[in-house]
Amino acid sequence: LLSISVWFFFFLAVEHLGERSLAVVNLARTLSAVPFLVTHACATTANSLVSNLIGEGKIASVRRLSCKIIYSGLFTVTPMLIFIALFPELVLRIYTNNAELISDSVNVVYIMCIASFLQIPAFIFFNIVSGTGAVKMTVFIETLTLAIYSFFVWLIIIKMRSTPAVSWTVEIIYQFVSILLCAIYLKFGNWRQKKL
Repeated sequence: LLSISVWFFFFLAVEHLGERSLAVVNLARTLSAVPFLVTHACATTANSLVSNLIGEGKIASVRRLSCKIIYSGLFTVTPMLIFIALFPELVLRIYTNNAELISDSVNVVYIMCIASFLQIPAFIFFNIVSGTGAVKMTVFIETLTLAIYSFFVWLIIIKMRSTPAVSWTVEIIYQFVSILLCAIYLKFGNWRQKKL
């Protein structure tokens, strides 16, 4: 509920930048769904396998497994993102033949590719934390990340009235904060003592 409501807030903020900005951001969002499907599959796998390892008492194997899943996600998604970044106009033509809209969307696509690249470790780390059974920590990380995200939506989009490309940088901030908080918990948290 929180994640969806904050995403709704992002689109409401962009809508106030104008119809063209909203169309550009919607194009980038539609395009980002393709790499997200692979990222989501890797993250769900990480969640299940981490829980299984902890349940089997193989806590020492969690880090190695986590790295393998992140590398698998990067190996699968990165070529897709490189192709999108090299040929944004070609890829955008799948969704529209409006040349002006495609031209306006190219810079947003570049930012979207960076955010999608960061989303791989961010989403996988988050699901690893979830897989450790740390429900309160998972909710805390998500809530804090969304609060920071909301602040930057307000600052960058509503207050500064930035371009769609700059507006999309809030996604990079979201992914970075998520990676940071999850990494801190996985490094210093007490999840190694859990019994699942």
